[in-house]
Amino acid sequence: MSASWIAENYKNKFKINPNLKLKEIVEKIWSEWGINVSIFMAGKARKKAQLSVVGEYKEQYSLLHRYAAKILRANPNNTIKFCLDNGVFKRV
Repeated sequence: MSASWIAENYKNKFKINPNLKLKEIVEKIWSEWGINVSIFMAGKARKKAQLSVVGEYKEQYSLLHRYAAKILRANPNNTIKFCLDNGVFKRV
């Protein structure tokens, strides 16, 4: 069992709680798979999952302008505004 495997298979849990405690990760793997992983391995897995989730979010946010263009093409009378706070997306 590798850190990459753990990160990929527990991605949804990391999306819900990106700061899942290492001990909880170790216990979850033990209870579901009967495999004892180290705290170090759990830490590597959590870090990989966090980077994956952040990358996924960045990818989705990069598609917002394309989505807005499609809305305007379908309904030209709409107005679309992006609300940013210091360059950080808040809402449409």
